[in-house]
Amino acid sequence: MSAELKGVKKVFSSILRGRVEALRGIDLKVEEGEFFVILGPSGSGKSTLLNILAGLEKPTSGEVYIKGRMVAGEGVFLNPGERRVAMVFQNYALYPHMTVRGNIAFPLRMEGMNKKEIERRVREVALLLGIEHLLNSKPAELSGGEKQRVAIARALVREPDLLLMDEPLSNLDARLRIKMKEEIRKLQRSLGLTTIYVTHDQTEAMTLADRLAVMREGSIEQMGEPMDIYRNPGNTFVAGFIGNPPMNIVKKKPAIEEGKYFIDFLGVRIEVDRGEAVYLGVRPEDIEVKRGGSIEVTMIERLGGEALIHLRKENDKAIAKIYGDCDLSEGERVEVMFKKYYLFDS
Repeated sequence: MSAELKGVKKVFSSILRGRVEALRGIDLKVEEGEFFVILGPSGSGKSTLLNILAGLEKPTSGEVYIKGRMVAGEGVFLNPGERRVAMVFQNYALYPHMTVRGNIAFPLRMEGMNKKEIERRVREVALLLGIEHLLNSKPAELSGGEKQRVAIARALVREPDLLLMDEPLSNLDARLRIKMKEEIRKLQRSLGLTTIYVTHDQTEAMTLADRLAVMREGSIEQMGEPMDIYRNPGNTFVAGFIGNPPMNIVKKKPAIEEGKYFIDFLGVRIEVDRGEAVYLGVRPEDIEVKRGGSIEVTMIERLGGEALIHLRKENDKAIAKIYGDCDLSEGERVEVMFKKYYLFDS
């Protein structure tokens, strides 16, 4: 086991907000060599969890282990330098007065390593990340992608047991984010380095993760392999958070007919096993749209190879996603079928 949290809680107190439970008893195990992603909206506690692993925050209660060694717990708290953990921050945190070489070498100099070994490691990691030609440059001379590579190099040069990455791509433009995602995943696989990666971007999470945990309000809502969570969301929050565009989710009160309960959404009748209100979820890509019917097409978002069709029937609204050319028009009437749907207990 590379990293483990047992019952970790974190409580902050402030004059303005009072007592805030940032983490509510987190249990988490990350395997050796795994790329583990923590996904959640702002304020869900994901960065706090990462800071506790790094030793930048003390847990209020619970235990933290890295490589089987307790680093935080009852009477135990190892500082960041004792944990063999490296962290890449959202804002790069490069020293502007130092060269790239100086930035990468800085943590090794703080450890008192000899100059010859420092230079060897710096050149080795710079070559690995393709920034050896930038070693004499200052951060102000670098692009966003180059700064991110330097920040990653500074983390890797320590040869850590655990690499922590806190929203490292959020400051990059869309095209560069795609390139850096590919580079980070390739690098992690080639090194076999256990990595815990925090993001609010579900596309990043689905692309990078071996496993991921979805967080909300200090708790883990669901954990597993990305496609398992996509196909089998455990609740409406996870269902709505994973997928682009999000799942259509509506609350419906069943009707009864001939002793059987059913709900109706966009003219599709679905039998349910009880008379209590349920949440129905349908992913946009699981809605088939055909001409003719009573559902109005209110808007079409043409995105090139796919289109988002906005649908409305009385109080029911949904978005369908179709691939290829869309020959429908706004105001046209259609009918739908569901290839798959989900029912959640209210």
